[in-house]
Amino acid sequence: MDTTMRSDQPDVKPLARFRQSVTQAIRRFFSDPWEIEDDFLGRAADFLPRINIEEQADRYVVEAELPGMEAEEIEITVCNGVLTIRGEKRRKTERPDARLYRVESRYGAFRRSLALPADADPERIHAENENGMFYITVPKKTHSSRLHIRTRNMRNE
Repeated sequence: MDTTMRSDQPDVKPLARFRQSVTQAIRRFFSDPWEIEDDFLGRAADFLPRINIEEQADRYVVEAELPGMEAEEIEITVCNGVLTIRGEKRRKTERPDARLYRVESRYGAFRRSLALPADADPERIHAENENGMFYITVPKKTHSSRLHIRTRNMRNE
């Protein structure tokens, strides 16, 4: 079987790459409003923790999967309505006398940024770590930010 490409056959790899990039751009455009991409081009990080977001009556709970990481290795900040989780997952045990046979775990620096909903109270956010699951509680504001504006008639004199 001849596997060489003839000169009259089009090179489909550039088209496939273009299709993939357009598909990714569309997916990012219609993605979850909580998520803010760290890289406009959507380049994947070496390690990106999985996140679940749950809404309850009085709060939101963000669950971040960070197995093997301790609380002091994670930085959680809020700035201008954006919650950011960052850190670096490193391989804990490296033995100079051992040769790696297979590595399926992912390591590296990461940053996840989430736009907070309008009713989030950033002053009361707190986080807990339980066996590599980080639970970030984002309370909802207890008072309504709605103001009632009284309107009066103006009289022409």
